[in-house]
Amino acid sequence: MSSSKSKKRRPAEAGQPSQTPAPAEGGSPPIWVRSVVSAIVVWHVLVVFLAPLSVPPASQLVVDIAQSPAVRWYTDSLYLNHGYHFFGPDPPINQLVRYRVADQAGQVVAEGQFPSTADQWPRLLYHRHMMLADQAALGPPDLSAQEWLELSLKAYARRLLRVHSGDSARVDYVRHQPLAPAAVLAGEDANAAGLFVSGMSAEQRAADLEAPLPVPPPPTPAPPPEEAIPAGEVLPPGGL
Repeated sequence: MSSSKSKKRRPAEAGQPSQTPAPAEGGSPPIWVRSVVSAIVVWHVLVVFLAPLSVPPASQLVVDIAQSPAVRWYTDSLYLNHGYHFFGPDPPINQLVRYRVADQAGQVVAEGQFPSTADQWPRLLYHRHMMLADQAALGPPDLSAQEWLELSLKAYARRLLRVHSGDSARVDYVRHQPLAPAAVLAGEDANAAGLFVSGMSAEQRAADLEAPLPVPPPPTPAPPPEEAIPAGEVLPPGGL
């Protein structure tokens, strides 16, 4: 027979171990690896939910856990301490900013509202416009909410004038009231015109862009109180 042909294997003799190679080891990782990975996943998911759950109104126990050093170290390091809150079961009032920009002839060159799913996309851009409307009245503590809201609306109007090269811009602050539970069960429209209530308005013209926005200066901090010396005590040489 030619040497190129493979030789037939002889059966294993009695008493000798089989020459068949053992199957390679495989399958799932050790139990301690699975336990550690599971603990990390559970911890991460728990922390992701703790941040929004700790926003008022919330349980004091949840707030204490979310503000504990161990949780804060993890959430602050990975930027998971967002102040988002779940809308249900108590959805808040939504705010909208409606605008209209006109040229020198009075013709409308741009109009719309923000936030708007039709104009702001992707979702992150919509969220940024939603926060502009929702937090328009949140300013420094030395200004009232109405004063800061007026400044915010004027700033939005100026931005719209620059973007659309208009001569005048008007912005309206609108509150979108949520439906009552009974109205939801009755099948009423959540976007009915009667649920949108107009509030403050602001107008700006192109000539106003030459001057800065009239933001009031911060109040002068009060001087620290003088140290009082109890009556009858004598200062030591050189003072206190």
